[in-house]
Amino acid sequence: MEEQGKGFFKVYDYQELEKQELMSLYIGKNADYYLRKWSKTSAPEKAFSWNWAAFFVFAFWVGYRQMYVYLALLVGIMLAGDVAYIFVLGWEPDIRITIVISLLMGAFGNALYYRHIRRKLDQLKESGLESEEIRRRAAAEGGPNWRGILATCLMLFLYNIILGYLTSLLNGVIHT
Repeated sequence: MEEQGKGFFKVYDYQELEKQELMSLYIGKNADYYLRKWSKTSAPEKAFSWNWAAFFVFAFWVGYRQMYVYLALLVGIMLAGDVAYIFVLGWEPDIRITIVISLLMGAFGNALYYRHIRRKLDQLKESGLESEEIRRRAAAEGGPNWRGILATCLMLFLYNIILGYLTSLLNGVIHT
C-alpha cells in the first residue's frame, strides 16, 4: 500500500486499500501469505515468488484455488508432452514434463494466482454491482475449495485413462 507523509499526516491510496481488501476476501484462507508475497514487487503478475504447495502438488493446488482453466491447461500440456513422447520419440512417458511443470508452478504459481484473482475481481467490478455486493461475492466465490480437489482427481483420472490407452497403442505398434 502506498502512503505518503509521516505520522498523523500520512496519506493512503484508498484504491489500493480497497484492492487489497477485495483480494483478501477472495483469497480467504492464507490471504496474508499471498498479499505479503505480492507486496514485495511492483509486478506480482509476472514475479518469481516461490510457493512450495504449487511445487509439490501443483495440480491439486491449482484445483484447490479454483483455477480450473489453468488446471485444464496443465493437464493438457502434460498429455501433449506424453503424446509427443509416445508417438514422436517412441518412448514410454516419463516424469520429465511433470518435473518441469512442477518447477515452473513453484516459481510462478503465485503470479498465476494473482492474475486469476485480478481477472475475477475485475469481472465483479465491471458487473455494475454495489460495492457491498462485490465484497459478498468475492468472499463467496473465491477462497480454497475442496470441490477443486475432486475436479483435479477427475481430470487426473481421465488423463491416466487416456495415457494408458496411448501407451498400449505404442506397445502394440512396437511388438507387432
